[in-house]
Amino acid sequence: MTRLEDELRNTFAANVAEVPPIHDVAGTAIARGRVIRRHRRITVGAAFAVVIAMVTSGTLWAGGGFGGQPGQRRTGQLAAAPNADVTSTAPLDLVVGGELRPAGHAPISLPGSGDVYDALRVPEGWLVVRGDKATHQLWLVRDSGEPTLVIDGLPSNFAFSPDGRRIAYQQGSMLTVATVAGGRDLSGQGVQLPGSDRSQGRTGAELVGWAGSYLVIGNRQGIDYDGYDLWDPSQGGYVPTWNHDVVAIYAATPDGRSVVGEVKDARPGTFCTAVLDPAAGLRAGDKACGQPYLSVARHGLSPDGRWVLGEANRAVGVVDTRNGRLTATSVPAEGTWWAGPVWTGRDTFAVAEESHLRYGRVTDPQHPQELPAPSTTERWLVVARPVA
Repeated sequence: MTRLEDELRNTFAANVAEVPPIHDVAGTAIARGRVIRRHRRITVGAAFAVVIAMVTSGTLWAGGGFGGQPGQRRTGQLAAAPNADVTSTAPLDLVVGGELRPAGHAPISLPGSGDVYDALRVPEGWLVVRGDKATHQLWLVRDSGEPTLVIDGLPSNFAFSPDGRRIAYQQGSMLTVATVAGGRDLSGQGVQLPGSDRSQGRTGAELVGWAGSYLVIGNRQGIDYDGYDLWDPSQGGYVPTWNHDVVAIYAATPDGRSVVGEVKDARPGTFCTAVLDPAAGLRAGDKACGQPYLSVARHGLSPDGRWVLGEANRAVGVVDTRNGRLTATSVPAEGTWWAGPVWTGRDTFAVAEESHLRYGRVTDPQHPQELPAPSTTERWLVVARPVA
């Protein structure tokens, strides 16, 4: 390890309260520096200066899914082969900078300003979240390119429902659920969550994501969660009933009656994937122990609800939502992951890497197709497709 790498790790250690605990962000940044040195032949000092600047500006992303830091998204500044066109070789919709590039269609200039934090394909077009780090705007961009502002002032902590018809967002201690079908903000119920916001961050109940029709609520304590809970918005008010043995919630089972998550094992420091019963305080039923921890992607649930995607030991992991078993992993990534895996069809997924994009299938995850990344230095992401 070089002296610069030691200094970089010390820098991250001094600021560890600002990053989630799941990933080694310093290791990711160092790997990025090594790739830059290898491919661009620039000096060591310059490479690490680029890495540090990317991290402090929010370009690199750590955590993810329902067991990591909510409200964040992997995006990246990628180099690629000249004139690369991913959408011509795979049915992928991309957002590159401020431009939407639908597969088989002409590019569409996106409304608003700032970075694009999320994009989701819906029957009416695309839902796009754009803005600055603290406050975003939610737009509906129709197939014709016509934009409609749905929510102005969307907080940074938000989550789309699996079908893309609703969005939940938290501002301070207020949690709101809105229906966004047809480009309208049909705000529904809002509930007050116990807890407080301090200079060091949130303490108490915090929105993490969706699991079927349930909202996943985490008990935020410092940089981690101490227990999880579920809330069904159709049931009215919310009173927390934390299960402190649950360390992550992935998704709902296909029948919607249970959820799949991660729980503590009897042996200290080990965990088991399990089917959890929402009607019994997330009591664990069927367990699968000894599997790699899965950090679920923001849009990790497959369109048919059968599989959930995430990161397991630097590879794409696929978990069966019926029983929580890790059924397959793809070839581990060599370089930096710039975006969490995204479903592009019923059994196909894509994940952005250093200079290319891997396009794989659940039935054959060990042999993904490698496609060149967009020819750009701007932030980009793959558009997710909701659960049917």
